[in-house]
Amino acid sequence: MSPFDLKHIDKPDWIDPSKGVPTLMPISVVDDHSGVSSST
Repeated sequence: MSPFDLKHIDKPDWIDPSKGVPTLMPISVVDDHSGVSSST
């Protein structure tokens, strides 16, 4: 996983300011055997 910077996003209702600012983390997975890659 790695940090992801967005230019702009509206504040979702589920964000709780008392828990700090959330960080988006894209995930990429590669299967070593087949070489298939998947990203979110």
